[in-house]
Order: sequence, then structure tokens, then C-alpha cells
Amino acid sequence: MHTRHDALLVNIARGGVIDNDAIRQALDQGRLGHAVLDVFSTEPLPQTDPYWSHPKVTVTPHTSFAGSGTMNRWTDLFLVNINRFAKGHTLENLVDPASLLD
Repeated sequence: MHTRHDALLVNIARGGVIDNDAIRQALDQGRLGHAVLDVFSTEPLPQTDPYWSHPKVTVTPHTSFAGSGTMNRWTDLFLVNINRFAKGHTLENLVDPASLLD
């Protein structure tokens, strides 16, 4: 399986969640469209890191969570989806894995 060549990867979780070398390779080979990265395996991100100048990478300052109301939205969605799951309904905000593949 391969991701779509125009797929967007967003990581606001933890730097160790993704393989930086694999992401760079996928971007360079056109197997991934763009990456938005707020966290890195080494923080702060060294000034010499290629991510800073990569044309297909947007680096954010590890603040995507702060002050955005994200925790409230996550909590609300979690509670809604627990209810939906218990009732056998389709969960909200599902991603269809097939939509990510070529």
C-alpha cells in the first residue's frame, strides 16, 4: 500500500511518532505531498535541520495546542463518539483509510 502522492501529514502529537528520515524520503520522492510538523524527535529543532528549508514542510513552533480550545473540542468529540459507539452509530470525524491510498 502507498499513500496518495498529494497526502498531507500533520504531526502535533509527539516527535517520536513519525520516522523523520522516512518522511523526508517520501517528500523528496513525491510520495507525500506536504508535512506540517509542530513536534520533533529533537527539540528545539536544530537550526541546521533540513526541515527548516524543505519546500514541502511547514514547521510550527510547538504551540499548536496552546490556547486554541483544542482540549475542549477533543473532550467534546470523545464524549460524543463514546455515546455513538455505545449506540452502534458511526463515529464522527472518521478517516476512510482507502481515501489515503493511491
